[in-house]
Amino acid sequence: MSVAFLPLKGVAQYCSDKENQYSQALFSVDADDAYQFGLKLQKLIKAQDSGALSRLFGNIRGSHELVHGPKITEFQRKPMSDFINKEWRDAILAEKPECRPVGYRGWMLAHGKLWYQYTNDEWIIIAMNSWEMPAQINRNEKWLIDGNPIHPGCFFVEWFSSDNYESLIDGKNCTTAEIGKCLGAKDGVSLDTVVYDQKFSIDPIECTSVLEARALKNNLVSAHDNTEYHGSTDYTVAATIPTQQCRRLAPYIPYSCLDLRLIRLVGSSGGSLTKVDVVIYALYFNNSTNKIMLFPLVNFESINDGLNYIDDLGMMSP
Repeated sequence: MSVAFLPLKGVAQYCSDKENQYSQALFSVDADDAYQFGLKLQKLIKAQDSGALSRLFGNIRGSHELVHGPKITEFQRKPMSDFINKEWRDAILAEKPECRPVGYRGWMLAHGKLWYQYTNDEWIIIAMNSWEMPAQINRNEKWLIDGNPIHPGCFFVEWFSSDNYESLIDGKNCTTAEIGKCLGAKDGVSLDTVVYDQKFSIDPIECTSVLEARALKNNLVSAHDNTEYHGSTDYTVAATIPTQQCRRLAPYIPYSCLDLRLIRLVGSSGGSLTKVDVVIYALYFNNSTNKIMLFPLVNFESINDGLNYIDDLGMMSP
């Protein structure tokens, strides 16, 4: 980050020893530092200092974009009132910051209207829940195959613990972010890999059929209400990408690329910081099995990171 808010020294203790110990155990920083950073955020919001606030935007993968919130370039360019109304600001200023983090999610103000964390030795704002997704994204758009939507549980996503992806790339020269560049490579990830009893390559037609049948068996209104499946419960198609880019994102997959899309998937719980996965997926046709396969190719920390990546990709020649 260009401007870091570092832990404070010599500040009188406000939080309890127990709260400081809990904060240290999760984030290697005192709860008192979190309290002081919360006060700083309230001061900046009261002053409507959008420049100072935007310099604190970030996420755990090192991007300057929020996990949930406006793009940093828009926040810096437009009036702060376009993103923060009086009701939101008053709620932020109405109560003292918390000492205790909400588990590994970090700290929040006003019951989750604003989230912040301590990562890579500095404090960052990770989410601003006063914001709506860009107008060009249709929240209701699903990925259709022959007119039928792919079930949200049929997308392979990284677990909150990352254990499944860590197992996937263990001992290989691969990254979670650009996993597609490793798929099918000689020393990379096999296309038939099974991770914790879950297939990495998923037949979305077969998977959707299975999950819909399970939903009907359990008398659910919709297959999308199937909470037995511990995966995503809803998703939105954020962008459709020319299939010519498949070779760039996954150069070793030998199948025919049929479709390429940026997907925003939402988890089943989490309140104001629900787990959200933003991933570029591709549909491939396997000629030898005569089946369609769904693969994740690129993982992002936020929808804004994904949209920025798509913008950059559009400027490249396939």
